[in-house]
Amino acid sequence: MVNTTLSRVWTDTKTASAWRRIFRRFRVRRLGLRGEIMALFVISGLVILSITALITAQSLAEDMRRQYTNAARAIWQVFDATYLTEADLRGPLVQEQLLRFQSGNPDIHEIRIYAPVDQRFQVVASTNNRSMGMLAEVDDLQPILRDLPTWHEASIMGEAIAELGAPLHEGSRPSGVLEVHFRLAARDALIRQQLFTLLIMAVAGGSLLLAAMYWELDRLVLKPLSYLQHHTAAIASGNLISRTNIRRKDEVGQLALSFDRMATALEERQRENTLLQGELRSRYEEAEQRAVLDPLTNLYNHRHFYERLSQEIARSQRFNQPLALLFCDIDHFKAVNDDYGHQAGDQVLRTVAGVLTDSIRNIDIAARYGGEEFTVILVNTTEQDAFRVAERIRSRVAVLGVRLPAELAAETRYGRTARSDDGCSCKSTADCCHHPTEAAMTATLSIGVACYPGDAASSTELVHSADSAMYHAKRLGRNQVHTYQEVKDLLAEENSMLWNRDANYFDAVQSLAAAVDARDSYTHRHSSTVSHYAVTLARAVGASGASLTHIQIAGLLHDVGKIGVPDQILGKSGDLTEIEWQKMREHPMLGKGIVEHLSAHEQIVPLIVHHHERWDGAGYPGGLRGEDIPWGARIISVVDAYHAMTSDRPYRKALSRAEALIVIEQEAGKQFDPQIVDAFLRVPEEALLVLTDLEDRKEDHHGSATANR
Repeated sequence: MVNTTLSRVWTDTKTASAWRRIFRRFRVRRLGLRGEIMALFVISGLVILSITALITAQSLAEDMRRQYTNAARAIWQVFDATYLTEADLRGPLVQEQLLRFQSGNPDIHEIRIYAPVDQRFQVVASTNNRSMGMLAEVDDLQPILRDLPTWHEASIMGEAIAELGAPLHEGSRPSGVLEVHFRLAARDALIRQQLFTLLIMAVAGGSLLLAAMYWELDRLVLKPLSYLQHHTAAIASGNLISRTNIRRKDEVGQLALSFDRMATALEERQRENTLLQGELRSRYEEAEQRAVLDPLTNLYNHRHFYERLSQEIARSQRFNQPLALLFCDIDHFKAVNDDYGHQAGDQVLRTVAGVLTDSIRNIDIAARYGGEEFTVILVNTTEQDAFRVAERIRSRVAVLGVRLPAELAAETRYGRTARSDDGCSCKSTADCCHHPTEAAMTATLSIGVACYPGDAASSTELVHSADSAMYHAKRLGRNQVHTYQEVKDLLAEENSMLWNRDANYFDAVQSLAAAVDARDSYTHRHSSTVSHYAVTLARAVGASGASLTHIQIAGLLHDVGKIGVPDQILGKSGDLTEIEWQKMREHPMLGKGIVEHLSAHEQIVPLIVHHHERWDGAGYPGGLRGEDIPWGARIISVVDAYHAMTSDRPYRKALSRAEALIVIEQEAGKQFDPQIVDAFLRVPEEALLVLTDLEDRKEDHHGSATANR
């Protein structure tokens, strides 16, 4: 009965379907731990409340049923004892008795008495006149006739009715049926009232209980878990110093302690990983540097040089910028290794590498190409600027020289020679010539300059062009800088192919110049120095290409005719006689006769023949005046006079640079071309500085050791 009532209430609710959708949505929504626990508590409370209400309703319904049954039993006992026959049931007193019972119990809706009529039962007495004469089948009343208790609920005119039936007996035979109908409205109202009261009490008490339980659960579990979640997020974001600091002995405290231990272990592991990563990074960078650096000079190696050169050429193409390459080679490097040892050779390589690094910008790239060869990539640099950089490198290397440590100096050939002698008179070991504290030697560079895109279209061609220019500098006497443009101009001239093919040509020129210088110790290396001065001055006045080579060779051979001048005239310490001067003035024509046997003499011979002509026409051998004098001869005339004045001669001591420049400036327009003099006065002293080569340094070192002995 109660199930039927609850089902009817649920079915009659118009919002049942909406509630079902809400519950389904609520069931799948993620509410978090707090929300899920709260939902669990609410649902559990609702379930408990529903079960309690159901049990209470059933208990109340059962009590009311017993009350109605007892009331019906009391009526039945009266009728069963009073009216023993069927005739008694049809008497007028029965109707009155029924009305009295109904008026005494307001819950009674109707009382009926059935009597058998022709195998059926007919209502013979009732509190409702409309029920009189109603017939009922035996089968319908059969349970009652078998003395079984009956309880049946029905709805009559929309009103809930409970029907109770009991048999009436005549002796041992049933004589009729008593049926009492009770109204259930009072019962249902009582149940609702009781349930509402129960609901209020349950909600109030349950809410307090749930609140207390939730507060305790939140204190013991939820807040620590939220705290742990916060610190877990902090550790996940990289804050490994985060700690929970929960000091409890229960499971939550043990979990927090384990968490703190884990965080400590992670922090320690992170420190170890940081140290390991730093070490690995350092080793990787070191390995990376070893992969691209030359271990001896600390410059980039051959492989990395080509990689960077390709990158810089691509960048030069992209931004339409010039690019220059210097190809440097240490002169007479094999002699350094042979005479000083390979350790000294390594010191030379390191010294040159240091000069290269100090002479270029941070964006430029210096590399050791191989052996004694170096390359320098000059970014966004024109040929003129690249030449100035190369000349700066060349002069710095020549001026700086190489200083060998004491232990290395002692192992040189000259150190061993000094120590092998006896009779040392030195006062201390530190100053003893047998134990030199250091050895000094000169290192020089031959440098070739090539530019992209003018001299090459690729990295390989650019290296080849710079290498060709470097070899051209070596052929012309070493310790020089030449550009590939000069090589191209030279190859474009007549007989240039002969020059290029004949490797002995430049050796012959060097030999002739050395033969002239060997005639007199006072003019030692005069030819190579004048040649260097002449090329430097020619560049200052705008010369380029093959003309520089012609001037350089002419500078080397300008005094070659002195081979035919007697030694007593060359080495005379006093003034020359007129006849001796006549002999001396013949050396330009004698030089012509010698040089005419060389290739390209048409360009060189005029410079040699006329280098003693004067601007005012008082020179020799042709008495040429002004611009009739070959341009290269005018250049050689100035630098020849400058070097003669700044060198010791048999008849006088050398002048200082300042004194020599004053004389040259005074002779402008007389002996020398004024424009060339003006350009020479602007040439910096460093560009004119030429040191003795390696052989001279060795002779000086050996001579000083001998003098000490």
